[in-house]
Amino acid sequence: MIPDIRGQLKGTGPIVFRSKPRPGLAQGELVSVTFTPTELYTGTAVRVDITVRNTGEVDLLTQGPPPGFTYDEGQSFETAGYPKIEGRFRVGVDFEGNTGIPNPFRWGLPDRLPPGQETTVTGFIRLRSVRRWRFTASLVQEFVRYQQQGTFPQEVVTLPAPTSPAPPSSDPSMIYFPETQHNVPRIFYDYWQANGGLERFGYPLTEPFPEVSLTDGNTYLTQYFERARFEHHPEFAGTQFEVLLGLLGSERTAARRQEPPFQPVPPPSDPDVDYFPETGHTLRGLFRQYWWQNGGLPIFGYPISEEFEEQSKTDGQVYVVQYFERNRFEWHPEFAGTRYEVLLGHLAREMLIDRGWL
Repeated sequence: MIPDIRGQLKGTGPIVFRSKPRPGLAQGELVSVTFTPTELYTGTAVRVDITVRNTGEVDLLTQGPPPGFTYDEGQSFETAGYPKIEGRFRVGVDFEGNTGIPNPFRWGLPDRLPPGQETTVTGFIRLRSVRRWRFTASLVQEFVRYQQQGTFPQEVVTLPAPTSPAPPSSDPSMIYFPETQHNVPRIFYDYWQANGGLERFGYPLTEPFPEVSLTDGNTYLTQYFERARFEHHPEFAGTQFEVLLGLLGSERTAARRQEPPFQPVPPPSDPDVDYFPETGHTLRGLFRQYWWQNGGLPIFGYPISEEFEEQSKTDGQVYVVQYFERNRFEWHPEFAGTRYEVLLGHLAREMLIDRGWL
C-alpha cells in the first residue's frame, strides 16, 4: 500500500480511481387499468383504477395530485396546479384525439413505493362531451422518461343527460310524476313519502341511473330531485340506510373550505346553541329548531358552516343560509311565522345546472 502511494505521488506507481457508487435503478410497470362505468351520462365522473408495480431497485417517489382527485374535462395536471417535479412517478391517462398536453390527467401514488411492491391509484374524470372516448394509460417519470405509454386501451361512452322527459315506465314498481315527467323506483318513492315528500325533496329532475359516488368511489343507483340526491345502497338492504341522501352540501362547498363561514369555531357558552365537534360548527335559532324537528343527522348531516348571507342561484335573492353535509338551510323572512320560514335550497338543481343538464 505505502509503495503504491509513493509511486502515485512520483507518477510511477499504479493509479487507482475510486468510482462513485451507482444509484439504484428507479423503474416500474402498470399491472392493470380499469375505467368504470364504461357507459355514463355527460357531466358525471368516470372512475380510473391503475395498479403500479415497482420493478426497480429503489423506492419510487411521487407527487400530487393525490389519489381521489377529480379532473374536469379540459383540465390538465398543469392547470390543476400540479406541475412536473423531476424524477417523480405519476400515472397518466390520455385519450384519442387529444391535441394538448399528453396524458393530461395524472395522479400521484398513495405514497413512496418500495421495490417489489404494488399499489393502486384511483382517480376521477368528469366528462362533459357526448362522445365515444378511447382512453389509454401511462406510467411517467417526470422529466426523465415514460416507463410505459399508451397502454391498456379502453372505450368509454358518454350519453346525453337523463333529464329529458320520459314516458311512464311499463315497470309496475315505478311511480310516474307527470309534473316533471320522470319515473321513480318504488324504493326511492317510499323513502320520499316517508321523509317529507314534495316539501322536503321536491320533484324528480332525472330518471334513475348509475353514478360513481365522489364520496367513496363506488357506483350506486342514483336519482336527482330538486333538493336532494337519492342513492340506493344495496349493502344496507333491509335497513333504514338502504336509501341514503347524497352529500350535496359537502360536494357543493368543497372548494370553499377556506372561506370564513366554513372555518371551525370554538364551542359556545350559550346553552341554547348546539355545538358539533365532528365539524367544529354550531346550530342555533330557527335553523336549530328546523334541524331537530325535521330529521336531524340522518336527513341533513352535520353543519359544515356557520350562518352567513348568500345570494341564491335559484331566484337571485340574498338569504341567511347555513350549509350541512346534505343540504343548505335558507331563512325566508317573507314567510315569517309559517312553516316555510326555513326552506331547503335547491342544491340538486344547482348541481345539474352546473353540469349543463338543465
